[in-house]
Amino acid sequence: MGLFIVIIVVAVCYIAKNYKAMKNEKDLMRLYNEMHDERCRQIELMSKRQAFLIAEDLLLVVAVIASFINSYLFAGIIISMIVCIFTSIICKEYYKRTYTGEE
Repeated sequence: MGLFIVIIVVAVCYIAKNYKAMKNEKDLMRLYNEMHDERCRQIELMSKRQAFLIAEDLLLVVAVIASFINSYLFAGIIISMIVCIFTSIICKEYYKRTYTGEE
């Protein structure tokens, strides 16, 4: 219930921000530039890539720790790690072949 309320509050804040920007041309242009800034998009992509690599390493550490507790837990974490790695490899190969640089 609390998460639902937080989502509604955040959505209302974004709607209010956009509604306020619609009334002022300068604010609207600033908001548009913030949303379509290529530099911010590149920073976001690089940080997500790095976060994914860190998450893979953490999963490996957790799997080693879990191996002392429960073998089923260890197997589950290893399988999820393998799925994540295969997904990243498949996505990387797909986008290497199909990416044109245009949206």
